[in-house]
Amino acid sequence: MSEFSGLGIFGGRKALPAVLSVAELTIIRGVASGKTQIEIGEEVHLEQSTISKTIKGIEERVGFAIVTVSGRRLRLSAAGRELATAADRVLGAFDDLDDFARELKAGRAGSVRFIASSTPGSYVLPRIVADFLADRERVSVDMEIVPISNLRSTFDVDRFDFAIGPAIGLPPELKAEHLYSERVVFFAARGAAIAARSSVSLSDLAHETLVGKFVDSHWRRIFHELEACGFQAQRKIMVIPPEAVKAMVAQGLGVGVLFESSIRAELDDGSLIRLPLAAPPLREEFSIAGGRGEALSPVASAFVEYMRERLTYEPPEYEARQPEL
Repeated sequence: MSEFSGLGIFGGRKALPAVLSVAELTIIRGVASGKTQIEIGEEVHLEQSTISKTIKGIEERVGFAIVTVSGRRLRLSAAGRELATAADRVLGAFDDLDDFARELKAGRAGSVRFIASSTPGSYVLPRIVADFLADRERVSVDMEIVPISNLRSTFDVDRFDFAIGPAIGLPPELKAEHLYSERVVFFAARGAAIAARSSVSLSDLAHETLVGKFVDSHWRRIFHELEACGFQAQRKIMVIPPEAVKAMVAQGLGVGVLFESSIRAELDDGSLIRLPLAAPPLREEFSIAGGRGEALSPVASAFVEYMRERLTYEPPEYEARQPEL
């Protein structure tokens, strides 16, 4: 039978009689690296005599000799070298844990978990999440996109840090704060006659087929605002999701209505044309909401701050293009 067979740390069935402390493991590792007792004492802040007593205490507890004396230096026995190898692994794990704790405190480690409605989740946040994670290898992000109607039933403070969506669609029992605003854009295909106009009035739109996501509560509010200005659409076609709206408008079906972020790429490449609407600009406020009294973790707080710094979706030159009212 091997002299190590009774030691759990070497693969046997029994565990060591007592767990070795970090200081004791550091002493064993120091002996393995060839340090003197004085050098080891400086590392663990102990006197030389205490180092010797500590080693004897370890040997009594583990039941075998771990060091031999060679001049002024200590050398490990065969069993001691095995123990030193295990000690090095354990101390490495402690070092990793300590480093992780510092990164966690600095908001550079941990997880961010949130739910978002389709527009921010599909068009606004992906690039922000990717940029945030680019230099944060110890951070993970769990984003779940849910319909606005399901935000309330899906959000759970024990599972998610916060929710992002239109202010009107967030659960009222959550504490919400403004995050960013989206401009409502009317757009048409490049070859559409209305796309060539220098100014489009509400009465011009009334003769067009409007295509959009008109079912959600915030879209109903937006059209109530238009109707308060005298607008009455003769024909509206409800289409979900935004990609289907854009596809139908691109085929010449009519005038699309979406939030700017969802058609930013098409506006930039010219495949869809923003209509210069001669009416006060319509906006939707998007908020971030969390459980009442729930403090965000450092990494979640860092992500929210990162979002706030980057959430701008209104081209500065666009205001200059707006017609006089």
